[in-house]
Amino acid sequence: MVEPVIAADGHTYERAAMQHWLHHHPTSPVTQALLPHTRLVPNLLIKGAIASQRQQLSQAAQHRLVFDAATRSQHPAHLV
Repeated sequence: MVEPVIAADGHTYERAAMQHWLHHHPTSPVTQALLPHTRLVPNLLIKGAIASQRQQLSQAAQHRLVFDAATRSQHPAHLV
């Protein structure tokens, strides 16, 4: 998810997908209830959580690369 937004139904959606939905439907994609308005509000909490998760995953991947490189340098390929 790149740009999470909250719609009038209280659910979070990707902005581009929800804008496309709203272009064709005046209802919630989840409940099918008529939405009282079509304003989309940035969901900063979710956006921050996603950014934090991506950073943690990136750091873990970098750690694995360093660990793998160190392991390979200690163990020649024909012995692993």
